[in-house]
Amino acid sequence: MYDDVLPVVQAPNNGPTWSQKNKGCLDKINSTPDGKFYNFFSPLSMIPGVGPEWQSSIAEDLGGGAAKYVAFKFFQGAGTNWAGTGLGVIGKTVSGTIEGVAEGVLAPVAAAATVGQLTVHAGCAISVI
Repeated sequence: MYDDVLPVVQAPNNGPTWSQKNKGCLDKINSTPDGKFYNFFSPLSMIPGVGPEWQSSIAEDLGGGAAKYVAFKFFQGAGTNWAGTGLGVIGKTVSGTIEGVAEGVLAPVAAAATVGQLTVHAGCAISVI
């Protein structure tokens, strides 16, 4: 009705928003081998907005972690309860190996991946301003 009197003024297109640029930066890094390493080993990947596929990270970390913990406790119990038997020796050996790998290898790897992931997020947030 008033189109001929009051012209429609469109807001200027200033390009992508900060959020879009930040997501593009993270997507680019997440597709690299380093980004995949960070997202696989960092426990922060389960947090929405941090990990690119946080739902599957939750399933992998919590579901897989629970299954591994049950297996570890089984072997640990077998080593204690059936000491001196074949199963007891195997249980003690396997549970000791699992514990050693978790403490000596996986904990430092997870820490490094977490630091890397946080660094990437900070770098993308700052660089797209």
